[in-house]
Amino acid sequence: MSAARSAGVGSSIEADPQAAGSAAAADAVSGCAPVRSVLLFAGGPHAASVEDVVAGARQQVPGATIAAVGTPGVVSPEGEREGPAVVALALSSAVTAVSATAAPAEQPADLGAKLAAELDGDRPRPALLFGPPGRLDDAALTAFSAGLGTTMVAGGGLAQHGRVAHAAADEPVRTGDALALRFDGGLAVLVGVSPGVRRFTPFAPVEDAGGGFLRRVGGKPPLAILDSALRGRTDRPLVLVLVAPADAGEGRRERCLVRGITGVDPTRGFLHVGPDIERGDRIAFGTLDSDAARQDLEAMVQEMRQELRGAVPVAALYLDCAGRGARLHGRPGTDAAILRAALGDLPIAGAQSSLEVGPFDGRLRVHYFTGVLALLSAPS
Repeated sequence: MSAARSAGVGSSIEADPQAAGSAAAADAVSGCAPVRSVLLFAGGPHAASVEDVVAGARQQVPGATIAAVGTPGVVSPEGEREGPAVVALALSSAVTAVSATAAPAEQPADLGAKLAAELDGDRPRPALLFGPPGRLDDAALTAFSAGLGTTMVAGGGLAQHGRVAHAAADEPVRTGDALALRFDGGLAVLVGVSPGVRRFTPFAPVEDAGGGFLRRVGGKPPLAILDSALRGRTDRPLVLVLVAPADAGEGRRERCLVRGITGVDPTRGFLHVGPDIERGDRIAFGTLDSDAARQDLEAMVQEMRQELRGAVPVAALYLDCAGRGARLHGRPGTDAAILRAALGDLPIAGAQSSLEVGPFDGRLRVHYFTGVLALLSAPS
């Protein structure tokens, strides 16, 4: 079978979640034969009704493994859409899907380890991971990655009331708080991350950090560095902390991990950023920027195409921060247009997410204000 027929994408804006799941799956199945698995992203009010979305999709492909994820919005080849919408990706390749419900006393790392154990892979295989923002943190991702033996994982955060659901052939629909999906049919997955930010200070070493606070950066209190950088500016940019990778060097793209500022101690000049940034990291300050986001996404996709090394791309999954899209670019569909220009008629499906999951600096990490692209490919 040719790669062009081994995947298909479809979408629906039906108001009824079951009808939306059925219509999106039917559209996707028309571009793929045979169909062994279907992944659906359900946005808006459908995010809380994913079991109905799966039930609708089953009407079209009763013998396939089906999984649905409730997200803030969906992404199709035409662009992002909020509100009641479903996007489906059909594959002729097999997948294994598992879900879990987080117990109140359970730590995030326990959830990651539990999902990895449920997948029970006998060798490292690429995967997808989706869960609630409060439970999907770096500790959960570290445990999940360690259990699978790989960092080649993409995923994102659910909507506020979002759920996950999945069903294998002839089995009941199962629901939960988090879902992991393993590619079993020989597909390789290449994952890239592209933050939508522009840096406005140089990178400097973190010399003192604790209790979630940055205390000293490059010989100064971090608030002093930020005040100096913003002095004279008439705009009020959203200030973000950009973390450089350990192997940062000259290259086409300036990679970084994006974190927000969640508090300020003006007396001591400290900034609260949470526990993810530690002494020894190199950080800079930056803000969201449409031009930088477009340029970086274009460069990242080209790099990924080169890294395929002769493999045949089958489909693309794109997880885009809900803070990007039209909010960043001023109009919808900007990122999707970049992907279409680079990937042609390759089936593209995905979601706007409350956080993004992807590799960074040798580890699986949580990302914000970032686009995560997973290219699925088959051997040539």
